[in-house]
Amino acid sequence: MRKIKKALLYAGLILVILQKAPIILEYNYELFRTVIYLVFGILLILSLLKLKSLNVSSFIRKCLLLLFCQLIVFLFLQLLKFRLNWFDLVEVAIPLSIMIIGLSLNFSEKEVVRMSVMFIFLTLLVSAWQIYYYQGDFLIHQYYTIPIKDSMGPFLVISLGIIFYLFLFMPKRENDKKIKRLAMFLLTFIIGFYFALIIRSRSALLAMENRDTNYISYF
Repeated sequence: MRKIKKALLYAGLILVILQKAPIILEYNYELFRTVIYLVFGILLILSLLKLKSLNVSSFIRKCLLLLFCQLIVFLFLQLLKFRLNWFDLVEVAIPLSIMIIGLSLNFSEKEVVRMSVMFIFLTLLVSAWQIYYYQGDFLIHQYYTIPIKDSMGPFLVISLGIIFYLFLFMPKRENDKKIKRLAMFLLTFIIGFYFALIIRSRSALLAMENRDTNYISYF
């Protein structure tokens, strides 16, 4: 069961990033979205099967109860033929589902690092693909050249945050080659930040600015 959930999680993360590739965005986006919902839906069901054995906090239990109440209200309003946006319910369920899936997965620090590196690599790869596809070069232009500039912005800022976190809190057994690790993280961080500048993703740049401000104020 654990191997199946692990495989589904890897597949889901890969699909989530690949859906932002230009070819997918223009031709198969809806199909990819459907497959992503299906993969994470199966993963959620497998996680719920062992919900009783998980150490679920009272906060998550209350959220589940509120979500169930909201579902009952939606069904009642649907019977009364009100116009409803069911995606509002989905948006509430997604973060709660992610928390439940996270609780059901007991990954080692090494597995978390491996998964994080994969996420960063794919994000940079798809960002480079998107930039070259729409712009034809890797220069910072005066005007917007990428029509979907915010599609990769959140992924870039998450990747930069992961790099920053791994640099500070990498497991001790990984600290033997500090110089190589520092060089790798610094290079990856610069590339990711430069891609954010090319894309002109304000969401990513603002998030980076706020994160740096919070980090400085913390110290």
